[in-house]
Amino acid sequence: LKPAATAILVNGGAVLIAAATEAVQAVANDSTLITDAGKRQAAFDQIVRSLRIRGISAGVSVVNMVLEIALQNLKAAQGR
Repeated sequence: LKPAATAILVNGGAVLIAAATEAVQAVANDSTLITDAGKRQAAFDQIVRSLRIRGISAGVSVVNMVLEIALQNLKAAQGR
């Protein structure tokens, strides 16, 4: 976990978390996405696009980690 956390900090942690949070919230509000796998892929793709626009590249594991953090934050906010 420590190397992944370091990678997040090195790769613009606040921007990564913000991109993941925006993606997770958008996917949660998208009624056209039915399966969990579809939702996860849509959020992942949106995070990658958002980061590219900002000139940030992040590995798959880093994107998956911030995606999971954002998902857990959303669930906690919803009381789940």
